[in-house]
Amino acid sequence: MKNLLLSLLLLLIGFGNASAQSASYPLKKASVIVVRTDDSLAVAYNKLARALVAAGYGIEKSDKDIAYIQTIPLATAERKAVSVGTRIALLRQPQCTAIEIRGTYFIDTPLGTPIKNIGQGGSATQAAWNALERVARLYPGGIIAYRVEP
Repeated sequence: MKNLLLSLLLLLIGFGNASAQSASYPLKKASVIVVRTDDSLAVAYNKLARALVAAGYGIEKSDKDIAYIQTIPLATAERKAVSVGTRIALLRQPQCTAIEIRGTYFIDTPLGTPIKNIGQGGSATQAAWNALERVARLYPGGIIAYRVEP
């Protein structure tokens, strides 16, 4: 079952990458933040999990075998009514480990909205994007890139 889930995850990520635009700066409409590291998949997974917990995130789902972490939504620093949950997939690539971070934000409702870099300063959308960037910066020594997915 885990192998099937991993295969589906990699397939979805592969299709997403085929038409994705990426850059080393926050693109408008970016929905994925990628952190690249020379650490092994196992080391990256452990470092990231510890950093998330230290930053106050609770772990909702975690699977070391498929290198996936999902966090419990946490209130943002800018707007306490906005909470952000993350979905993080770690992928071993030929010369590095890629940590792909996606998120959903919630405003006083269980129905979330996918996070994209589209908000105006001070908006709920911008507060959610800023929180997602803070999650990416939790990883020590990683190289951050941004990706727009259709």
